[in-house]
Amino acid sequence: IREGASLASMLAALQTGLPVLLADAVSALDPALHEDLAQLASDLESALAEDLPTLARDGGFVADGWDAALDESRSLRRDSRQIIAELQARYCDETGISALKIKFNNVLGYFVEVSHNHGDKLLGHDTFIHRQTLANSVRFTTPELSELERDISSAADKAIAIELYLFEQLCTQVRDCASELMTVARGLAGLDVASALAELAIENNYARPTLSEDKRFDIVKGRHPVVEAVLKQDDNSHFTANDCQLEDKQ
Repeated sequence: IREGASLASMLAALQTGLPVLLADAVSALDPALHEDLAQLASDLESALAEDLPTLARDGGFVADGWDAALDESRSLRRDSRQIIAELQARYCDETGISALKIKFNNVLGYFVEVSHNHGDKLLGHDTFIHRQTLANSVRFTTPELSELERDISSAADKAIAIELYLFEQLCTQVRDCASELMTVARGLAGLDVASALAELAIENNYARPTLSEDKRFDIVKGRHPVVEAVLKQDDNSHFTANDCQLEDKQ
């Protein structure tokens, strides 16, 4: 979209005198006519990651920084160890127990563990909830730790759900611009055909015919593009140009 708009601006100065079909193609790319497309292009560039998955359901296609909730879920999933370490350091400061640890197992999940010497101190603390007493340690949880555990375990699924929601938003934005996209596509297609034929004419030394109102048909050293191309594949073959003159009533 941006390339088409840039091309239109570049060709605007040349538009006077262009053939009608080519002039129409250039006009279709006029950025002033497609403000919604400019916004769509900007949003897609900002929203989409550089390396995109094959399927949207795989996730990872929305760029970091596009959606705050998605960034939070990704950060929680990616940086869970750092987050737990920071929470442990804070609990150590709040309780004055430097040996306090936050650990994990498949039975209790995340829990706070202290030695028996410090167990009684946490039992009388409003924040810490007793979970288990062992021979050498006492284990606790907190509302904050329990909530964090839920968030970490659901972070991956939540991130995918957010991405799919954002994907539908972008799809809706694209559908809303369908008419403008078709206009730009036709303009680009017209320029593509014109430039391809121009390049072909230069490479093969084609001559542009002169059209007149009379009924005379006059070809000098005419060549058949398809037959000539086939013969070029055979090193021993050469297309012989032919003249053709037809007058009125012939």
